[in-house]
Amino acid sequence: MKKLFLMVLLLAGMSFAQYHQNGWGIGAGINSVRFMTDLVAEPLTFGGHILVQRDLDPNVGFRLGLDYNHFYGRNYYKATIDEITTDQLNISLSFMYRFFVDQPIVPYVGAGMSTMQYTNKNNTLKTERSSFGELGADLFFGAYFNWLPENWLLKAELSQHTTSTDQFDMVAAPDGGGLFGGSIDSYIGFHIGAMYYWDRTPAPKVTELPAGIDYNKIEDISKKYAAKEPVDCCKPMDEKMNKLLSEIEELKAQLKNMPSGTTTIIQEKGDKKEAFLRTVYFKTGTTELESDSFEGLMNNFIILNSNSSLNVALEGYTDSQGDNPSNKTLSIKRAEFVKTFLVNKGIDASRITTAGFAAEKPVMDNSTETGRKLNRRVEFKVK
Repeated sequence: MKKLFLMVLLLAGMSFAQYHQNGWGIGAGINSVRFMTDLVAEPLTFGGHILVQRDLDPNVGFRLGLDYNHFYGRNYYKATIDEITTDQLNISLSFMYRFFVDQPIVPYVGAGMSTMQYTNKNNTLKTERSSFGELGADLFFGAYFNWLPENWLLKAELSQHTTSTDQFDMVAAPDGGGLFGGSIDSYIGFHIGAMYYWDRTPAPKVTELPAGIDYNKIEDISKKYAAKEPVDCCKPMDEKMNKLLSEIEELKAQLKNMPSGTTTIIQEKGDKKEAFLRTVYFKTGTTELESDSFEGLMNNFIILNSNSSLNVALEGYTDSQGDNPSNKTLSIKRAEFVKTFLVNKGIDASRITTAGFAAEKPVMDNSTETGRKLNRRVEFKVK
């Protein structure tokens, strides 16, 4: 038992390098169960399980499980010692919640209900009894970790199960009480297994930077001309901002075939200068930027970094392919991806809000690939 317990702790502590945001998965594994009833449980006994899991988001999921367990115990409260075995088939439906999904260790907890069919055998008295439809309440906690190829996960779990009557171990206590009116019939289990996901949302990818652009120069510009004090966007731009815009225009010449798209114009009435917060575009079905949109995103960062009083709303969109709920989720994730990029660069998160509008407000006809490409976008709106 000590060796098994140490193995569970080892598995629970392994690194979890990826998580499945939503989708369907199937799993299987082995159980090690033990009576916690009127009987004295002897050695640990074993079984197996299969389960189907639906993850709604990185934290929340539901699962349907089917377990087979074999129990063994002895009744020492009689003149003769009865040896009792129980074979159980258990169907459960559970809710689970994962913590710290972006950390190396991803623990989870869950609770659910189950119904079971089991057969008791008193090997001493040569008697047998079966029961069908008894209910149970289930609590469990465990951890996922990544130790297998992509789409495969390992899991380790400890669970506690309480039955609805005092008959599960074939020994009835003198009085009732407890959950569902039962007495002390329950069992614990250790579970080790693997999960395979055949349908899941991919994690955001790091955009590959297009060649031919002097990104070090862009960084130097942002550092050199970053505003030291808040700048009112409604006052004429100072000499530093004018020089910054001039150098941005020089860098734009390095890019080719950048989609035009929608832009937000910040116009300075005094000197009639204009700065453009550009729309950025994404590859189909993902939060991965089109390669020719990175320069536009850097342009927007420089403008926001140089105007600390400037606040923006990021509006995410998709093309018309796919269903509306999925597109709604994807459009929000695109806006959040851009916000995360800007915040990681040093822009205060309180200056940025995000929203997703799926395939609403298309800027081009979705019947062509060019039109769909221009509709997969995040727009910058000055608040």
